[in-house]
Amino acid sequence: MCKNVALDFNLETPQKISALLDFVLLAKQLIIRGTNKTIATRLTRFLIEDRHALRGSHIRKVYELEKGNAIRDILVKAAVMPRMVFTQAEFESSDESSSSSDELLSPAHRAALSRKKPRSPFQKELDEIPDFKEEFTNAYLRTMDSKERRPVPRRRNQHMVFYTDPFNDQKFTI
Repeated sequence: MCKNVALDFNLETPQKISALLDFVLLAKQLIIRGTNKTIATRLTRFLIEDRHALRGSHIRKVYELEKGNAIRDILVKAAVMPRMVFTQAEFESSDESSSSSDELLSPAHRAALSRKKPRSPFQKELDEIPDFKEEFTNAYLRTMDSKERRPVPRRRNQHMVFYTDPFNDQKFTI
């Protein structure tokens, strides 16, 4: 029924995603059928162009839709790689922050530095939305199972680890 959806206004990608999700929720309330496939295509294109445009507010909105909805699946898959990259960066920075130079800082300075620590992507949504936590965990574990080791060229006994992004099936490393 709904095939010609256009966004002709100048918005940043996060706002475009919000507008699409608002449209999907409105279509659900008005019982307009046939919007999901069109919106899913647009949403996928926006997230491929800018994965960092995905926000927690988008996750909360999409979980107003029924379980098994294609748009929910897209956002869950799109959330996995940014979370993995952040988690790895957080792990590496915690190793560096526990160095002996930390001992030279005053307790107040250490506390100030710890407040500047960025929040883990989608942590609030993982804590508050049980269905998201379950679906995300399943996608995350499938991604971890896709681990592939490849030798580093011209580096003896060194390997890089690649994972398959569940969103776009591209290989990435962290």
